Amino acid sequence: YGRSVCTKPLDLDSWRQHVRTLGLRYKGVIRVWEIWNEADVWIHWDHTPEELVPLVKIAAQELKAIDPDNQIIGPNITGGGLRFLSRFLAAGGGVYVDGVSIHAYLGRVPDLAFAQIRNVRQMLKDSGFGAMPIWNTETAVSCNTLLEDCTTINTERRQVLSGEHALAQGLLGNAALGVKSFVYYTWEGAAVEYGNLPLVDANYQVSTKAGLILKTLKGWLNGGQVKYRIANQNGINVVEIRHGSATSLALWSSGEPTTFELTEFDVGDRYMVAGGEIHELVSNRLALGSEPVLVFSTQK
Repeated sequence: YGRSVCTKPLDLDSWRQHVRTLGLRYKGVIRVWEIWNEADVWIHWDHTPEELVPLVKIAAQELKAIDPDNQIIGPNITGGGLRFLSRFLAAGGGVYVDGVSIHAYLGRVPDLAFAQIRNVRQMLKDSGFGAMPIWNTETAVSCNTLLEDCTTINTERRQVLSGEHALAQGLLGNAALGVKSFVYYTWEGAAVEYGNLPLVDANYQVSTKAGLILKTLKGWLNGGQVKYRIANQNGINVVEIRHGSATSLALWSSGEPTTFELTEFDVGDRYMVAGGEIHELVSNRLALGSEPVLVFSTQK
């Protein structure tokens, strides 16, 4: 965002000193270091993936020397940066990072973001880094003008998935795909004109509906072991969440509203919608729509 701010350093010793200075200044405060933002976009990094490898190597050397527990992630890419990441890994960059990071935006079609994450996971496997964590360090529900028709939001016709439901589906899907970190952008709501949602109202004190849903789903997920049982089969999604010996299921439809048979799962007697309301489960048939529901048991 300015002349030469996204070009590589003239000499690597200057970069090394820069990293060392930051690492010492924030030792014990910053523990995860993302090396470069959206490196696949020229306005952020105006060079090749291969030319970024030496910078990442030096950053890893310096930050690990300062604190062995420091984690190095990146180079960060957008959803269109898989080729960049592939070339970075092929050039040997994978050995210098503890995780890769992506900005997998949910938009109003979270399945697109899930596909990006699956592609990154397959790329890591093919490159010999199958167990490497994936961090989603920037995501939101603002409509993606490159992939979606956003006029329905701008005109308030609301012919797309609601932002609150997209957020709930997106958080559950990221967790089920093993994403290590899910960072919502932003607290006050970026790109509101494209349907993004703030988590707090104008006084920054009271949670919006989106903020309450995020809090509810954190309660569902925190400390749990999460995996897909059904991933978008005819629109049906079932995510298993285990807390110790207790198992619950999060379910939603990414297509038309439908009815799902719970008999084979036998997991509970109550269900909670993403908005927080709890209802008694009166039969084994559960109506599913775009708002995820959590089926759980109150019996000990």
